[in-house]
Amino acid sequence: MSNPNIFPPDSKQEKQKTVENKERLPGTIESLLEVDFYKITMLYAFWKEHRDAEVTFAFKNRTKKVELPKHVDEEKLRSRLDHIKGLRFKDTEVGYITDSFKKKFDIDLEPEFVETLKNFNMAQYELENTGDSYKIEVTGKWGDVTLWETLILSAVNEMYFDAIMSEQGVSKEKVWAEGDRRLSEKIDRINDLVAKDPKYKRLKIMEFGNRRAFSRDWQRHTVERISKELPDNFVGTSNVLLAKELGLDALGTFAHESYMGLYGVFKSRGHLDPVLASHLGSLEIQHRVYGGKLGIALTDNYGSDFFFKNFPLELAKEYKGLRHDSGDAFEFGEKAIKFYEDNGIDPKTKTLVFSDGLDLDKIIEIFDRFDGRVNLVFGWGTNLTNDMGFDALSLVAKLIRANKHGTVKLSDNFAKATGEPEDIKCVIERTGHDNSFEEKCTY
Repeated sequence: MSNPNIFPPDSKQEKQKTVENKERLPGTIESLLEVDFYKITMLYAFWKEHRDAEVTFAFKNRTKKVELPKHVDEEKLRSRLDHIKGLRFKDTEVGYITDSFKKKFDIDLEPEFVETLKNFNMAQYELENTGDSYKIEVTGKWGDVTLWETLILSAVNEMYFDAIMSEQGVSKEKVWAEGDRRLSEKIDRINDLVAKDPKYKRLKIMEFGNRRAFSRDWQRHTVERISKELPDNFVGTSNVLLAKELGLDALGTFAHESYMGLYGVFKSRGHLDPVLASHLGSLEIQHRVYGGKLGIALTDNYGSDFFFKNFPLELAKEYKGLRHDSGDAFEFGEKAIKFYEDNGIDPKTKTLVFSDGLDLDKIIEIFDRFDGRVNLVFGWGTNLTNDMGFDALSLVAKLIRANKHGTVKLSDNFAKATGEPEDIKCVIERTGHDNSFEEKCTY
């Protein structure tokens, strides 16, 4: 999984030092705020409007060549998940959420929701070793389940890379040194661009690597460095706990979960067109609850062509912008700008957030193509927080059922499609989605 020449084996003294310096067990999450910010905003929105919907989240390892049970011990994983299930929001954490909603969205959280947070209980998970992977599913009321998504991914990912270091006989110190070398190269390159041309101050980076960070300690180290060393470019982190503890802006948008969950909800109600209903319903809920203050729309759940054909003009004017998460980034950018221009909207008043498998080369290339034509933000994830010399995993946890009905995500990259084959077939027929573009999921 890694280049064997990067890390020579540790000496006996280094191995002993590694044991002595073990700070905490990998995958042991200590706070329910160790989630992406969009999990909190979605929790509130769907608590308000669909709190009785029953949903199921399921874990999936898209890196098929890696058999997780060979590296991640089942009982240790169960212990980490049990620990997460037992976590509760501290009063200070509830206060932070309350203050953040007031500051960012001018929303006074409903007292009943504040009490819900104070008495929050995570739904029960199911864990099964399937031989080549782990089946991890969580079923329950939408609000009781949604936070599991990024917590499962963080725990499994960190446990895996801890095991890889142990298997290869490499110390944390060596791996961190290599990670710091790579991170320094990224930071220096951006600062050099800014020094040569002030336009690169407009290259705005959000740290989006929470779910697949090498470890939470490394993610904190990364965020601390880029927040201090990229003052012109860094705008915030998706990790709520890091935002709270480091005094940074917590950032995020809505996820595929919204479209997927509502698809199942509308199917359970016998809606004649659950695809369109879930598409519009997701956009409308986000706008109803947050107005234009959380106005970035995710475009690819049913394919971006379907999105642009069915993005109501009144919402297009209200929403701050759009997020790209699959398919050709340059094609998407041109398509988005044309959509705005065709509808009499100045693209320079809107923001495009790019977040699909970004590395620095791709970020710069996208920036150079679209700077000055539209506002740009880059949600830099796995390549920022898990570039250590090992191959990163492509782990996801998706909402697969809602009110006992299957859900669907098509994506602009059909390799990311999620859902039962018969459900996917029906949605393709409804949307006219072109499923011919398929490329390997980088992360």
